[in-house]
Amino acid sequence: MNNNKQFSDETQGVAIAFTFVALAALAMVGLYAIFAFIMGIVCLFALFKPLRLGKYTIYPSEAREYWMRGIAGTVMTLFAAVFVNNSIYRIEADWVPYILVMGFALSSLGVQQLRQSLGILCPEEKAELAAKAEASMPKPAPAAPKAEAPRSYAFADWDDDDTDPYK
Repeated sequence: MNNNKQFSDETQGVAIAFTFVALAALAMVGLYAIFAFIMGIVCLFALFKPLRLGKYTIYPSEAREYWMRGIAGTVMTLFAAVFVNNSIYRIEADWVPYILVMGFALSSLGVQQLRQSLGILCPEEKAELAAKAEASMPKPAPAAPKAEAPRSYAFADWDDDDTDPYK
């Protein structure tokens, strides 16, 4: 017999499944934030000169853009949290640092991933790709010597004694 005061076995199973899904999502978000923090430190080293990591190069313009996007995302997330807190839902003060960190991570890394998926490159990468493309293009073959245009026929000068073959 099922009454309203007790959960059924199916409801408990669904609640446990959603709990595991929520914990997995929280773990993914945490790893994403840790990766954003590591990339922030790497971008600090690349602010003034290009930093080469294996076959990848982080240019100063990319590092500055990463930090600008992160700071802008943090500020926008702060304003969104204040709006939500005042109008829709009460946000606990303990969650505010996590919300700001995720604003930084999602705006800096998220926009970078979006740019890469769309193929948007920084100016240094464009110049590097153009130089590689120019170096890989075959050099044009030297032009063949120009053949002289056929001369139109002209009558000989009767006063021309130098060209008379019978003299």
